[in-house]
Amino acid sequence: MGHQTLPILTEAIRYYDVTLLNVLIERHFSPNPTVMTYGLTLAIKSTLQHALRLENYAESSPETSNGSGKSVSLQEVVATGVSSWALTAKQLALRPVIDKLSLAAVDILFLACTNFSHYLDGEMKAEVEATCVKLIMDVFSHAHPSHRYSRHLFKTRRARVDFDTPGQGYLSILKGDGLVRLSLHIQHSLISECHTLLPSFISEGPVREVASILPILLHLVIVFMEDHDILRTILESCRCLVTMVDEADSCLFPDEFFTALEYSLLAIIDIINMKVTEVSTLRPVTEFYVYISQLVSSTYHLTALFKVIHSRLQDAGFPKSTLDTCNSDLVYRSNDIPASPVDNQPIAEDADDDYEENVGPGLHPLTTSLNASSGSGQGILAGASTRRMSQSMGLPTDDSDSDSDWDSWDEEEEDQSLLEEMFGDFLRRLQGHYRQTAIPGSSQHLKLGWKQLEH
Repeated sequence: MGHQTLPILTEAIRYYDVTLLNVLIERHFSPNPTVMTYGLTLAIKSTLQHALRLENYAESSPETSNGSGKSVSLQEVVATGVSSWALTAKQLALRPVIDKLSLAAVDILFLACTNFSHYLDGEMKAEVEATCVKLIMDVFSHAHPSHRYSRHLFKTRRARVDFDTPGQGYLSILKGDGLVRLSLHIQHSLISECHTLLPSFISEGPVREVASILPILLHLVIVFMEDHDILRTILESCRCLVTMVDEADSCLFPDEFFTALEYSLLAIIDIINMKVTEVSTLRPVTEFYVYISQLVSSTYHLTALFKVIHSRLQDAGFPKSTLDTCNSDLVYRSNDIPASPVDNQPIAEDADDDYEENVGPGLHPLTTSLNASSGSGQGILAGASTRRMSQSMGLPTDDSDSDSDWDSWDEEEEDQSLLEEMFGDFLRRLQGHYRQTAIPGSSQHLKLGWKQLEH
């Protein structure tokens, strides 16, 4: 009941005397996890969202009297208070325990560093961005502890080991069960609440910092495969980040930056490996692969890539006799596509040893208790090169969840043709890249890959 009445009460206070709300925040908003702190955290989040709506609609908030006859607007209160609010929210988010208070504090941090960053100094903005990245990595690592990137984050001490969340009490997110299930629920709540801010957060942040979450975002493509709104904003976030990586002068970046890119390539291979992944999702992620591979010197990932593509093409019903290896390019003739239906069942996670060695363990099973989100995706496009990349990647549109007759043979044939066309174009572009760069070992991996596709 408090969650329903508090936003209304906060709005009433803002219209009556916004300075009264500011006084309450100054006196009682502290790093101590009290009931008052939790209530004010929700009030600040509501206030920032309201101020953002006013800015988006180019409206000015009604002025209220502060008792001395001077009128004060909401924008003035936000301008003077958001920096101190962000500082306290950062301390709340970095507590050893992650609970409802932590998630509400992270909402404030995302809002502060995306839409109100002009009120933060450079140092505070960097601290807020680092806190958001840190929490995303912490939650992901404990929600998917067996994932290869989680093991890397634990090993390098980039994810907290003492992660904990209360199983009961008014701040608990989900009562009972184990830490992994609780962490999965926290991850779902965090992304569902903040996904519309992710593209702005990434474009505003330093590329060497936000690049650390690219493997996580790509894994979330699988997690939120069925939620088209969240999927669109996650893909848009990846697109923003890949664009920044592609345009950055990365020669002076630390090794951890390139390590994250290598894990990102493996995360894309995971997406391709999912039989339920549609062409509308495969097209942008394979474009990500081409751009990222240009910055990674290793080529071991190519073996796993060809393996999963070979598996996808076989499962789609492409006969081996239709493979044309002229000029080492992969071309399937669409008129030879059989009429057998496409198998869209998920791949078993018990991959064989060589794939396990290169790609890592299978995907962590998702809990069935997570509720679908109804958030709306909001992406941003910035710069001519960004727009060109976005168009070439063919990000999913609102039509992706339109009704269709999946039992139609004609649509199955069309889907197979699209899959053929997409993989053929992707592999030709990838081969062209490695021919130009002549990265050591790439020629051998490509030859072995083409040979695997022929058989």
